[in-house]
Amino acid sequence: MSSRPVWHRLAATVGFAILPAYAQSASNVQRAGGHAPADLNAPQALPPLKAQEHANYDVAVDALSPLTESQIRALRRRLDRAKRAAAASPHIPTKPVYSVQTVDLSPGSPPPIVRVSHLGAAVTFIDRTGAPWDIIEVNNMAPQRFEVLKPVPSVPTMTITAQGDYVEGDVAVFLKDLPYPVVIKMVAGQRETDYRLDLRIPKTGPNAQPAITTETAIGLPSATLQSLLEGIEPPQAKPIRIRNAPANMKAWLIGNAPASRIVLRTSLFLNNPAYYGSLTSADGTHVYEIPQTPVVTVSENGALRNLFLDWE
Repeated sequence: MSSRPVWHRLAATVGFAILPAYAQSASNVQRAGGHAPADLNAPQALPPLKAQEHANYDVAVDALSPLTESQIRALRRRLDRAKRAAAASPHIPTKPVYSVQTVDLSPGSPPPIVRVSHLGAAVTFIDRTGAPWDIIEVNNMAPQRFEVLKPVPSVPTMTITAQGDYVEGDVAVFLKDLPYPVVIKMVAGQRETDYRLDLRIPKTGPNAQPAITTETAIGLPSATLQSLLEGIEPPQAKPIRIRNAPANMKAWLIGNAPASRIVLRTSLFLNNPAYYGSLTSADGTHVYEIPQTPVVTVSENGALRNLFLDWE
């Protein structure tokens, strides 16, 4: 056995293993046109550093805008889709409608219903002539389910907003000179919602204007008059051509002879003939149920105006 120390033999073995690899590396460098370092343990030169202004610019870009333009556009589209999904209602979108109801004040009658959503509804009170009926007090009997406000003291309108999806409640409204409250049932979660509801009290209110003197036949407002006042033509209504008519005036023939009648929708007051029934909305639109006649007289700014109906 050799008398050399173990570490001498290990160093010799490692040295013989490294030398061929070094020789091969040096040969590759020379073939590439470079020069092999004389001493592998000598300090090697570092690659050239970037100019300081370029380095600062790269750091600022990475800090302020680490994303590329295409990544930013993709991110904004994703955020927009997320906001749209969060704002979308899980239910079918409701259909907002404007409706008019006549309140039945007789004993045993059901209360008027207002269909409300989280978007809110405005409820206005009018008398049988269409004049506004002042609200004295509003008592919300379901404050945890609905928010009821009277935003303008001089306007007989209250706003109702649902605090849940499928809630119900009642609100009592006290009107001026009416000895009892009008109780309204509030319902949420319906397919249609009343963004505006006019409630007609079938009495003469404190703000009623004196009507033009005319002879009234007899009869109560029918469902047909209510529909035509709201602009909904029933299937049995046949439009009539009107000559010398002002703007926004319409007429229909209802029923069959000899019981047929004419319904006139206008913002003017009817002077002749006598009507069987009439309804008035809050904006001053009237519907009159009159006998079958070829000529109708209305009052326009104090002057009489003849209208000719082609119903034959």
